[in-house]
Amino acid sequence: MKIESKDPDAFRRVYEDSFAAMLRMTYSITMDIEAAEDICQEAFFRFYHREGTFPSIEQARFWLLRVSKNLAFNYY
Repeated sequence: MKIESKDPDAFRRVYEDSFAAMLRMTYSITMDIEAAEDICQEAFFRFYHREGTFPSIEQARFWLLRVSKNLAFNYY
């Protein structure tokens, strides 16, 4: 199933599947819960505004984890 980031149902599924893991990872890097939440929000903002589709929910989740990890390292 292809995932289009601007599709509300797909976005909700990806959010529910990915947010907890993203928050844990970004918090472990920043050690600041507010910064970790802001980083996750920024990653989802970038996901929504990204053009194109993902081949699966796992690929979308992987993309979000990679983006949030990079944002967390940039913050740190």
